[in-house]
Amino acid sequence: MTISDALRQAIVQSQRTHYALAKEAGIRPQMLDYFMRGEKSLQLGTVDKLADVLNIELKQRKRRH
Repeated sequence: MTISDALRQAIVQSQRTHYALAKEAGIRPQMLDYFMRGEKSLQLGTVDKLADVLNIELKQRKRRH
């Protein structure tokens, strides 16, 4: 699962509207809609804002060799 996938899953599980979540994070609702549809990526700062509002921590997995 990618970071984007994990973030999308957390957004869906939050049961908040995209509009409310975007406003709370201080981002444009359209940006969140584009991301959720897979049309655009988010900048790292935006990911941080959303993770903070969702009270989640996104971690890098250890790679298997």
